[in-house]
Amino acid sequence: AVPVPEQADHDRTSERIAQGMIGRLTLGAGRLGQRDLALALVNSPAGQIDTSNNYGAGRSESLLGEALRETGASPTIFSKADADPVTGVFDGDRVKRSFEESITRLGVDRLPLYHLHDPYGMSVAEGLRTAVPAMVDLRSQGLVGAIGIAAGEPALVEEYIRSDMFDAVLTHIARGARIIEKHFTLTRSEPGPDSAFSLEPAEFRAMVNAVRVAEKALGAVCYAASAKEAASRVFRKSLFVVRD
Repeated sequence: AVPVPEQADHDRTSERIAQGMIGRLTLGAGRLGQRDLALALVNSPAGQIDTSNNYGAGRSESLLGEALRETGASPTIFSKADADPVTGVFDGDRVKRSFEESITRLGVDRLPLYHLHDPYGMSVAEGLRTAVPAMVDLRSQGLVGAIGIAAGEPALVEEYIRSDMFDAVLTHIARGARIIEKHFTLTRSEPGPDSAFSLEPAEFRAMVNAVRVAEKALGAVCYAASAKEAASRVFRKSLFVVRD
């Protein structure tokens, strides 16, 4: 079947995004709070920077934008849509407001890759009905090159991936994270600036369990033969080195 032009453009864009990211280092700007560090990031030979709407309450993107204007550098910058920091709302309107806030701070017209970030405060069904269509619309308009899902819960990520709407996946454990910071509360009904986007006990337990699953899935690198492989070594090709 021949894809319609919009889908063909989407496929080509996604392919270019994937090719451009292979073998390249992406620098994270989650704790960016100093101008000098922002300047170092935009001038880095790595050439790719990952940030998000709510990193440093928006300061990460603002500092990166100032550094871009000051240096004239042109690294590839990825960002993420985040829930409203006050109300916790994460619907389609919030996704588009989050996008507008990000490109305004960064001083850019579009983003090559835009992630749905930590959508823990809503069900996957709700996210696919509200937030995700807004991201697809941004992609269709050419405002983002590709869309992804960025979260620490593999089961949740897998549910979103099954929708076939995403081009990329970012999970912290697979990238080598050893410490995960996440707001925690006994109940989101309690007033407070962080309550809306904090995890309740059952959700926090689910996140921890998902992290353990991801760790097991990654396994460990081992170049030596295992005990089970010892019996089959006689059938393997071998390289012998002797000294003349």
